[in-house]
Amino acid sequence: MMEVSVVIPAYNRRTLIAEAIESVLAQTLPAREIIVVDDGSTDGTADIVAASFGTAVRLERLERNLGISAARNHGWRVATGELVALLDSDDAWLPGKLAAQVRQFEDANVLATHGRVELVDGTGQPMPRATAVYERAFRAAAARGYSYAGITRLWTRILPSTTVFRRRLLEPIGGFDARLRDFEDWDLFWRVATLGRVTVTPGTMARYRRHSGNTGMNLGAFELLNRKHLAEVLPGYRGPEAAVVRANLLRNLAWIAAERGDEAAQRARIRASIRARPALALQIWSPVRGASPVDLLPEVGATAAWWVRDQRAPRTHRDRPAAGNSS
Repeated sequence: MMEVSVVIPAYNRRTLIAEAIESVLAQTLPAREIIVVDDGSTDGTADIVAASFGTAVRLERLERNLGISAARNHGWRVATGELVALLDSDDAWLPGKLAAQVRQFEDANVLATHGRVELVDGTGQPMPRATAVYERAFRAAAARGYSYAGITRLWTRILPSTTVFRRRLLEPIGGFDARLRDFEDWDLFWRVATLGRVTVTPGTMARYRRHSGNTGMNLGAFELLNRKHLAEVLPGYRGPEAAVVRANLLRNLAWIAAERGDEAAQRARIRASIRARPALALQIWSPVRGASPVDLLPEVGATAAWWVRDQRAPRTHRDRPAAGNSS
């Protein structure tokens, strides 16, 4: 069976990191190595790890705080396993997680896998209602699939603590993009999806902790992610879904404009999305397996309204992009 290196980036997590490490040590399939990358912590996180786990953990100390992308990149670059599994220092794996995910790679075409989580609060107590909401969204994302076209449909629903990659693919694609201070995990999975299969491992893989330290929705970072793929990734993509991906990215930018209340930019980006893939105007709103039609109504309504208005508008107006909103 393939050997796994576990990479745990940590910044000021002295009160939580022991639970994360113990959840790896408790796996039915032992990891080849557990690499904790201390990202310049100032609270003694590295000292706690060294004192509590000794040689069971490979401790890598960064001299200063470089950010989670740099910490994860350092971790997989010093790793020696064929597979790299990520675990955030405030989360914990469930028993059997590693064995179940390694089996996914018996298919040589699988480049990465991920799975479901159970949400817990800052004290580790289950959050059943929040988990149920997450599960509905997860089913909808899984029904779309994780091709490049499926994975770029607004919400990826992939959390780092459930992800495992083939290590050999990380160097050619550059690992995590340190330019992105948020959505760096989505970016990596989107790029992996341009190369091969991303799968869902059945079952619940981890406990995901919700607390004040979690990253919230950052519209600027999400916009940067979508613009990066439009400008840097999509032009080199030779797959059959390029038009769908472009339409998805433009729709994501339209959603951002709507969240900001920028109606002109929203209109321009929806028109550009439909031009990129006209059939998507009707097809993308079909209810997907596992999702309630009610979940799709806001998107359906917004796109339908702008599409109808666009078709009724004079051609000269319809073809002229709004100033500053050509994308």
